[in-house]
Amino acid sequence: MRVHGFSGFGALVLSLFLVGHARSQAVPAPVIAAIGADPAADAQHPAGSAALLIPSHGVTLDARLYRASGAGPHPTLVMLDGLPGWHNLADVDMAVRRAGWNVLVFHYRGIWGAPGKFSIHHSVQDAAAALAYIRRPEIADKYGVDTRRLVVTGHSMGGFCAAALARTDSGLAGAILIDPWDVGEDAETLRRSPKTLGPYARENFYDMGHAVRGANPLAIAREIQAARGWDYVDWARDLARRPLLVIGASAKEGNGKESQALADAIRRSDASRLEAVMMPTDHGFSDHRIALTQTILAWLDKVQPVP
Repeated sequence: MRVHGFSGFGALVLSLFLVGHARSQAVPAPVIAAIGADPAADAQHPAGSAALLIPSHGVTLDARLYRASGAGPHPTLVMLDGLPGWHNLADVDMAVRRAGWNVLVFHYRGIWGAPGKFSIHHSVQDAAAALAYIRRPEIADKYGVDTRRLVVTGHSMGGFCAAALARTDSGLAGAILIDPWDVGEDAETLRRSPKTLGPYARENFYDMGHAVRGANPLAIAREIQAARGWDYVDWARDLARRPLLVIGASAKEGNGKESQALADAIRRSDASRLEAVMMPTDHGFSDHRIALTQTILAWLDKVQPVP
């Protein structure tokens, strides 16, 4: 597993490698436009960004809302980063905005200078706080957010957090899990083999640098070891109730095996709202950025408002 959180197209066709089988799917014209061209400028409702402060459990978290051009309200994507967030998804964020969506990004407690103490549990709480904030009527009205079309998206640890929210939040229009980290599977392994705790911490959290405060690699590993009920495969029945896109990275460095296990479990429950895609790339989608963006935009293009 990996835990870190990384014009002239003509008749473009995107080959989507689905979990279990492959198929080819034509890319919708709006998706092509969002990747290859800037939208026409709207003088009255230009694209832009707004700095926000999200309250979460006694602290305020720095956030940025990238606002789509055109009269709102707009569907809005909440993007959840990994740990500590080296695999930046800003290229995806900007393409999603060009496609007519607002995008909300923020830092979890204890990450990149944000106040508070980092933990995985706190990160799930912070993600929930971000959704609650953007749903406030006064905030939604001010920034043109269509609260009936909210999608939570996350990479790696952010994918785990997105799954944790999507399993219970019936107000979401959908969720996108990008090579999500199965924290619960690691917890079971650490409980079976407690002597591996130190090597696990060094191997998986070696590159946090100064990005994380309030927790060191060993403390994070101990939180994982003590965690119960965090295996997202066990959430399959709940996740099947929501429109869901699972994108796994099948190279050695990716979480493809875990992503496929989740997709298979959801299919056994109800596959009607699931789309699962495997890409032959690493955890950061280093050589599949366009394919990743196309897949996300094509799925968002089909999102329907919550009744």
